[in-house]
Amino acid sequence: MIKFSIIVPVYNSEKYLIDCVDSLLNQTYKPYEIILIDDESKDNSPKLCDELVENNSAIIKCIHKKNAGPLSARIDGIKNASGDYLYFVDSDDILELDALETFKFIIEEENPDGIFFGAYKFIEPSTKINLGQDIFNVKTILDNKRDFYKTIFLNDSFFAMWRKLFKAELFNNIDYSLFINVRHGEDLLQSLQLLKKCKKIVGIDKRLYCYRINLQGLSHVVNFNIHTESIYVYDLIYKFLVSESVFLPEDWNKYLNRNIYNFIDTIYSASISKVSIKQKIDFFNYVKRTQYYSLFIAKQDVKLLTNLKTKNIFKLFNKNRYKRLILFCNIGFKFKKIIRAIKGVR
Repeated sequence: MIKFSIIVPVYNSEKYLIDCVDSLLNQTYKPYEIILIDDESKDNSPKLCDELVENNSAIIKCIHKKNAGPLSARIDGIKNASGDYLYFVDSDDILELDALETFKFIIEEENPDGIFFGAYKFIEPSTKINLGQDIFNVKTILDNKRDFYKTIFLNDSFFAMWRKLFKAELFNNIDYSLFINVRHGEDLLQSLQLLKKCKKIVGIDKRLYCYRINLQGLSHVVNFNIHTESIYVYDLIYKFLVSESVFLPEDWNKYLNRNIYNFIDTIYSASISKVSIKQKIDFFNYVKRTQYYSLFIAKQDVKLLTNLKTKNIFKLFNKNRYKRLILFCNIGFKFKKIIRAIKGVR
């Protein structure tokens, strides 16, 4: 029988952890194991993890570790997993009850290295709505790297590890050293190493994961370091795609068209951050040194940008007019706040 290992990094998740694990314990298919990785939580999560193990010792095990971020937690889970396929669930989210059974049928039919699938998003389980667009037919076979990478990089919805299931053997001998300390975007960087080893992936149109919009979660804690990490991740991805040499010119054009607005948004967000001007300028200079900017983003024709604000941000950044850029972004940000206040939007 096919065995699944479900790895759940846990950090300050006391409010939703039981809901998450209940959705795993009630799966319609067995056998599987659940591995909880407590990343030195400061709330009641460690105690809850131990209670879950005590009540479900045949299925659940828990590892308590020193805090080192979600990727480090996943790695510890991988080392302790015994399943044929590994799957990662965030501790405040929910898995549809037929998810493992769906995986099992696909594996028996196709023996893929990985499975891509859809997801919902929700604040409360009764209000779940579709997350992203459906890009697969009922079952779509991807059997070349160009299709793998197009699926990931031309569809933002597939960045997260919880949108993908992989064979356990693919995780052997992966070098995490370049991004072990990354806490925003580490999902995507981990996916790259796995996709590189894949020969066959099955994409299905079924939505099997429920992503909770948790405003207190790690993904919503904003600090200035997130901007540096974002550019670092973009740079690693760009270098990876260049080294793989599978994108055609039209793929690169689509990728650039998608990236340019993410890039400008990162520059804008950094400009309005509550840090010193020196920190902002140091960040801008770092961006200029990356291959992602110098060999890729800088090629964008500013005339193709349709929004006046984005055009001005891009022009000022390209011309190293950093202080004017910061002033422009902050004036626009304050003006937007005033307009919202006038309209009664808080």
